[in-house]
Amino acid sequence: MTKNDFSAWAEKFLKAWANLTPKAALSTLSKDVKYYESPFTAPCKSWEDVEKLWRVVPLNQKDITYKHDVLMIEEGLGLIHWNVTRTTVPADKYQEFDGVFLVRLNEKGLCTMFKQWRMINES
Repeated sequence: MTKNDFSAWAEKFLKAWANLTPKAALSTLSKDVKYYESPFTAPCKSWEDVEKLWRVVPLNQKDITYKHDVLMIEEGLGLIHWNVTRTTVPADKYQEFDGVFLVRLNEKGLCTMFKQWRMINES
């Protein structure tokens, strides 16, 4: 996998988030993905758990913008720095995220391992 492969994956994943299309976000993941929503929790136990996380996205956020940069690739892993802004619904609270994804992609370009670290600034 190349830097372009990881950048294309991140673009598709973040664009799906920004467009509030969980199905598109899920299409970037393999059905057997090890999905860590937080570094402090165990991975989702099943594909259904990953789907549950994404189903609520269109219900609780709007006005999403994003950017990303692939920082490094090593031994099949990609480290992607990302920034997202959004407004929460219904609280109408503006949030800024700064974070990294650590992902492994398979030969089809689907994510088989997803870990994220993020910081949130709210105003």
